[in-house]
Amino acid sequence: MRRLPRKTAGWLAVARLAAVKADINDNLSYGDLTLPAVAARLRLTPRHIQRLFESVGSTFSEFVLGQRLARAHHLLTDPRHSGSTIGTIAFEVGFGDLSYFNRTFRRHYGVTPSDIRAVPRRS
Repeated sequence: MRRLPRKTAGWLAVARLAAVKADINDNLSYGDLTLPAVAARLRLTPRHIQRLFESVGSTFSEFVLGQRLARAHHLLTDPRHSGSTIGTIAFEVGFGDLSYFNRTFRRHYGVTPSDIRAVPRRS
């Protein structure tokens, strides 16, 4: 098997990681978003995706969780979604368990989703 020059291989890894992250963001609302599913869609091996995340000091699961929490935070603070319940938003961003969502959100942001909702928003 022919190896790519080091410089080319580096750019290829950056492009592949960007493609993986884009696929995750496009499919974030699916609760069953899995490493094998992303790998299959992008025609990569799950281990290759794990290595891509390892190269930036992260994991697939950490990235997915972080993106889901960020999207939930955005929806909770967006006045256009003020009529949506916290549970609806949690499920919309891919959490299947409201209790887990609340615990994880609080651990990540230091406040509860309800606290975020209580902050006055600009329309």
